[in-house]
Amino acid sequence: MSQLTLVDTKLHVVEHGAGAPLLFVHGTLEDYRAWKPQTDFFSHAFRTLAYSRRYHYPNAARGDETDYAPTLHARDLLALLDALNIDRAHVVGASYGAYIALTFATQHAARVRSLVLAEPPLIPWLLENAEAAVYARAFYERAWKPTGEAFARGETEAALKVFVDGVNRPGTFARLDEATRAVLAQNARALKIETQSPDYFLPLSESDVAALAMPVLLLGAQHSPVHFGLILDRLQQVLPHARRVTISRTGHAMNLGNAKMYNETVHAFLQNVA
Repeated sequence: MSQLTLVDTKLHVVEHGAGAPLLFVHGTLEDYRAWKPQTDFFSHAFRTLAYSRRYHYPNAARGDETDYAPTLHARDLLALLDALNIDRAHVVGASYGAYIALTFATQHAARVRSLVLAEPPLIPWLLENAEAAVYARAFYERAWKPTGEAFARGETEAALKVFVDGVNRPGTFARLDEATRAVLAQNARALKIETQSPDYFLPLSESDVAALAMPVLLLGAQHSPVHFGLILDRLQQVLPHARRVTISRTGHAMNLGNAKMYNETVHAFLQNVA
């Protein structure tokens, strides 16, 4: 593992293999370790890079903690590619990491060879449709808002529980093993900052997304909440050339919950990218 110094922060990066660069962008409450099943699998054919985003373990606290937004992380992603002398990369994002990857692609399309998006939480898009808005408001009221309130009370474990259950299904947190809970605890500070950020769900223009011409793979999970499927429906309408696959027998953290199908699906997609 190496540490890269960017303009105003330092990010930890794990790199394996050789070949076309394949960059993994993790989601909320995660860090570079979430991608081990993928870096182990893909490093035989690609130069795999998994990094911990700003504010996430084991990075030191840098920044004013009011700037958490997909645009901030997209700037970090650009600086990371520049620091590694990578001109173009396949970019794979999970959850909020997919939000960041999509934001980055709209800003720097020439740097993205292909894009894999696993259930990006584009909640603002749901608010534009009356039927879908019901699910967006439910997410805010049952998951996002109470998570922030629990952090404000100093109840970190309660905050983690309500968030994990909100982006998966009720009871998910209770079934987690101690090792997984430890990882969540190490990234709890980042989630606290996220819930305090006014720009965490910064709207992304549908017209900017529609202009993307690179190959795109949209991934959903069989047991994820309804709102993620609705977001993918909208993405599929905006990006009619995109391929969409449902990863079976798993929930939102699909790259961990069914790593075999996830890896095989992404690998098949990358094989067809010119």
